[in-house]
Amino acid sequence: MLLRLIRKSYIQQTAITITYQTKKGMEQYTGYVVDVLPFEERLVMRVGKKIKRFLLQSITEVKE
Repeated sequence: MLLRLIRKSYIQQTAITITYQTKKGMEQYTGYVVDVLPFEERLVMRVGKKIKRFLLQSITEVKE
């Protein structure tokens, strides 16, 4: 389900908000999907002017 929303956002180039589990707790990021690296199990997003990489396993929620 999460990958379906990520893939849809990538194709349509719409912004999504992800909730990401870190050691310190939950964090939310809003941005555009740049790429999904399946072999490394990472999501690459443009958040503001920065490029951030997230582990797919640590993403708990995706919102459009």
